[in-house]
Amino acid sequence: MERYQHIVRMQYYGHTHDQYYSVTNSVTNPDRHITVSQIGPSVTTMTNENPAYGLMETDEKFMVPLNYQMYAMNVTAANENNKADWNLTVDYVKDYDLADYVSPNEMHALAERIQSNTTLAQLYKWDESRKMGLLANVTT
Repeated sequence: MERYQHIVRMQYYGHTHDQYYSVTNSVTNPDRHITVSQIGPSVTTMTNENPAYGLMETDEKFMVPLNYQMYAMNVTAANENNKADWNLTVDYVKDYDLADYVSPNEMHALAERIQSNTTLAQLYKWDESRKMGLLANVTT
């Protein structure tokens, strides 16, 4: 990635049923964060997870990601109402209080905050499954 980071500006992967991200560091300078891989959710259901899809907002000129947003369908509500509604469930910049956009440095800082903040870690885990299951003391 380091050699081609000027060409490969973002990475987006899918079909893990969960949504999460990974930060890639430089090989020559391991403290330098060079890219973010966004692993998107699946539109198929799985135990305790609503189906979802991701939307990546990008800067047209520089072709770098600015924000990740996840939209999900509440399967229980869809079955009860006989209607599938897709709603915004996660906005990375807003929900995780990112100072910048989803830059490699900002996403690495978010990972450090998740590691040290139990409430944020619970929220991130809940968002990973598109707000399914029990979650104590966290509101959105």
